[in-house]
Amino acid sequence: MNDIKIAMCDDVEQLCLNIRDFCKYSDGIEFVGYCNNVSECIDMLKKSKPDILLLDIQIETEDAGIKIIPDILEVMPELKIIMLTAYAGSGYIFEAIVSGTSDYIVKTCTMEEIINKIKSVYNNDNNLEPEILAKFKQKSQDLAKAHKNLLYMLNIMITLSSTELEVLKELYNGKTYNDISRTRFVETSTVRSMSSRILKKFGASSMNSLITTLHE
Repeated sequence: MNDIKIAMCDDVEQLCLNIRDFCKYSDGIEFVGYCNNVSECIDMLKKSKPDILLLDIQIETEDAGIKIIPDILEVMPELKIIMLTAYAGSGYIFEAIVSGTSDYIVKTCTMEEIINKIKSVYNNDNNLEPEILAKFKQKSQDLAKAHKNLLYMLNIMITLSSTELEVLKELYNGKTYNDISRTRFVETSTVRSMSSRILKKFGASSMNSLITTLHE
């Protein structure tokens, strides 16, 4: 079997060198290249052609590693990416996996654990840790709730008259009742009355709470 070719993108050069040196003594692993910033990552990958990329999440900025994932996979769709993170509880891990990465490694892991993870990902037998599975469950629940709320809001919005919808848009954009009354050449009381009708349709207690919900 051919050696597993790995490359690395991390702004801590010494970490790259440590893993490179350790790979020299690891059977079945070949370290083929590294870089220390995302701007050089894709060129490095094109030259080294690895099977697996170790990619730091917080290289240069907090989420630069995540943002470059789509660009990397567009160029090398078969590449498997393992994210590197400072701690397992990072909220960015969920985003990284959704973006197309295969797994993650906490930087406090031993070199042996890193090599084992690389082999597991290469052989498609890696399993996510329980805390990450818990994050997936919570995120899925949050998305389902948001989807349900969105459908509820849209169903109410289609019952609004065109004037009510325009007034709601203006309130959403920070306009006051007085602002709206001046631009529409109506009494402020008329705008307030329309606002009350809108609140009744949404079942909201106040316009502030409705606007907050719409923003969410």
